Amino acid sequence: PEAMDRATLLDLQHLVREIVVAPHIADTAARLVLATHPGQEGAPPVVRQFVRYGASPRAMQALLLAGRAEALLSGRAWVVEDDVRRVAMGVLRHRMILAFEAELEGLTPEDVVEAVLQAVPRAPRAVGRDEGRPRAARSAWRPPARPGRAGRRAPARRSPLALSGPRHG
Repeated sequence: PEAMDRATLLDLQHLVREIVVAPHIADTAARLVLATHPGQEGAPPVVRQFVRYGASPRAMQALLLAGRAEALLSGRAWVVEDDVRRVAMGVLRHRMILAFEAELEGLTPEDVVEAVLQAVPRAPRAVGRDEGRPRAARSAWRPPARPGRAGRRAPARRSPLALSGPRHG
């Protein structure tokens, strides 16, 4: 595979933060993080028994950012629940502290995250071709122009669907 140039990488770093996250997707991320806390209602039994400290609020921020990147890589300008669930293992497995008993039982952080993913119910699905797509993303999506130095407008960036090929920025 061909290496990415610096300008494209910086464009992608800015673009990923503009990917839309609907409230029900943020709620899913919050429920996943809260389910890693042993004292939380809805935490699976394995968490209650073997987790000492659950993931911090920064884990939710990381879930949403990684979910945005997953959406961008999938060619979408909005995050769906599967994006958040796909990145949950990489985000959550090192953000919990397991109890000593977990090691005695041979449990790994991956086992705990898998239990959390199974325990947290999926958000209700929307019906129709715009399923999971927030209202703001249903029209042709374009990232907002950012002001450059001295009030000039920065060059327009391309949509996530047009990231391949030569750069014409």
